[in-house]
Amino acid sequence: MTKKILLVDDDMRFREAIAPVLESKGYHVIESTNGKEAKIELSAGPFDLLIVDGTLPDTEGITLIAELRAGGNTSKIMFVSAFWRDTKTYHHLTKELSVSLVLHKPVLPLVLGDHVEKLIGPATAPDSGVVSPRAEQGGVPGLPRATATSALAQKLQSIGALYAKELPGELDEVAALIEAAKSAKDPVSGAGAVARKAHMLRGSAGTYGYYKVSEAMGRIEDSLKRLAEGGYGVWLTETWPDIDGALSEARQAAGEAVPDDAILGDMPSPVSGSSHVSASVAIELAGGQSTAGLIQALWIGDETRIDLGYLKKAGLVFYQADAVSWTELAGSHNFAAVFMEAAEGVGSPWGQLHQLRAMPGYQNLSACLVAVDGCKKALTGRDVHAGFSRKLTAPCAGQLIALTLDEMIAASPRQSPKVVIFDDDPSFIRRVEVVLGHEGFGVHGFKDTVEIREVLQEIKPDLVLLDVDMNGICGFDVCRMLRSTPDWNDLPVIFVTARTSWETRVSAFESGGDEYLSKPIVNAELLCRVRSRIERTRLLRDRDNKDTLTGLPFHTPAAQMMNRAIGEALEQNLSLPVVLLKLSGLPEINEKYGPMAGDHVLRSVGKLLMQRFRPQDLRGRWGGSSFVLAFPGVNKATAGDAIALLLAELQSLSFVGHGGLTFAVRAQAAGAVSPDDGAGIYPLIEKAEQRLSRNTELSRSPAGSQS
Repeated sequence: MTKKILLVDDDMRFREAIAPVLESKGYHVIESTNGKEAKIELSAGPFDLLIVDGTLPDTEGITLIAELRAGGNTSKIMFVSAFWRDTKTYHHLTKELSVSLVLHKPVLPLVLGDHVEKLIGPATAPDSGVVSPRAEQGGVPGLPRATATSALAQKLQSIGALYAKELPGELDEVAALIEAAKSAKDPVSGAGAVARKAHMLRGSAGTYGYYKVSEAMGRIEDSLKRLAEGGYGVWLTETWPDIDGALSEARQAAGEAVPDDAILGDMPSPVSGSSHVSASVAIELAGGQSTAGLIQALWIGDETRIDLGYLKKAGLVFYQADAVSWTELAGSHNFAAVFMEAAEGVGSPWGQLHQLRAMPGYQNLSACLVAVDGCKKALTGRDVHAGFSRKLTAPCAGQLIALTLDEMIAASPRQSPKVVIFDDDPSFIRRVEVVLGHEGFGVHGFKDTVEIREVLQEIKPDLVLLDVDMNGICGFDVCRMLRSTPDWNDLPVIFVTARTSWETRVSAFESGGDEYLSKPIVNAELLCRVRSRIERTRLLRDRDNKDTLTGLPFHTPAAQMMNRAIGEALEQNLSLPVVLLKLSGLPEINEKYGPMAGDHVLRSVGKLLMQRFRPQDLRGRWGGSSFVLAFPGVNKATAGDAIALLLAELQSLSFVGHGGLTFAVRAQAAGAVSPDDGAGIYPLIEKAEQRLSRNTELSRSPAGSQS
């Protein structure tokens, strides 16, 4: 039997956005505009879920929910409102009125739809054969019926519906610009505005499946080119009739989106660790952000110790799990950070973080330890060794958690690839945000390039998508500027434009562009081009800077990295512990256990070093069997304790050599502290070498052996 949902909201546009998403999933949706209508619908039979707005024409949403609960209604309820953001109201709703989920407008329809499905399950049993009327009709124009169940297709369905509503208004704007140009003393002065608007719709309309509209706008744009070629006489005799006819055709075709599997089809499966699956305990904190911009974090421990009230205002999504269920959540999400309550035993946070850091995509996970019942507030060596960057004391205020999360994300090298798009068509930007955001990219859109230097400096993107025709600077000139700027001369640039001539393509590459895509875009092609270009650039940089055997920076890049950290610490009057780690006996291991045995050891040590310690801690291969590490923000005693735990791990490792023989590796370490032992990496390493040599001599002497 199909599950029923009662949507109680007086905002027609909100209902129009939400109902199709829910019906496309197979739910039967009944709409009410006020409390009185809702009660009438409820008297006719039970509902599986009530979605209630905070403010209704005849009552408050909270009052309606309280009346329903008092009357014995036990349906699950989702409260959606632009108001009621305070903690007291949140607790009243969730604790006293048993509201299952609190969302705040504006909220993306697809995000809401995901939460509905998790709250009440699928609309029908898999073998029921029941199909909702809207799904049977194919949903919103432009959506292939076969893809109606995919998450991305649902997102495209939502923004496609929005575009369908906006398109008539866009064409009205074109008509107004044409009339203004006709009545102007100099028609040429208005031609530019018409051309820009037509160019924008030429790209976006085709992208959303309105190919006839796109074609008509292209004719308008092409007609305006003849004005420049033929002069004023051609404008009077030929151009106006062409433009008027094209606009008329576009208006007629505005409701005719054409399904196209190549444009709106399913995307390739997300890479491991990048899917976004809702959880029943998830608290959606929209705050007006797009799904691409949402920060997902995991809380492992008692949910009563976390105050979610402030977090809802901060636009964060938190998932709560216990010591048993966290692995499933971590495997199906792309968490930016994790908060773990301190507890000894099998489910200890130190062991859990070791496991998390070994999972694909979590090598540089930002982690915070939540101290309870007398745990030390300062980070210990054990905390640093496991990889905890911060430490809080439970119960935790929401504002403190949000600030801590900001610090952790800023300090972590684990960031989603960032893409900046410059395009004067907001609907096209919106589509790119959905297509790339679905795959875990962070997308930042801008309608012009006026402040491009400031934008790039602040965001530090991995790739730029660049339109050719924009208000202000031409895209080709922007690309030339980037190629002449040292900081951005190797930044990947992909041109995305409605221009299709060979001259445009040649100009794109002559100006320094890496790729060229024509509008309307094909989603799969856009994603593949962006992903491959970013990955290729990353590999080239890693080839120059990282050791392929250990995955750690080479000597020179490591030294540069360490010196920058030393300089930053000196500016803040802070000390910086630096540690030299050496493996012993690798030549003998190669001789006895096979020529590849030593490489196997180095590879394993490099992997372990990346999985241990905090994301902000520095690691590098100093040369041969030597490694260098630095620990910003902790004292030498804490760093020493962390290294001691690492040495114990290294010495407990067992390796298999030639003929199946097993062997272990010996390791030793010594440290130095800036500025006490030197103000640069080389003086510090020299001091560490001296101490390491001295410790070795002591260990060989009778006195040393007794100590």
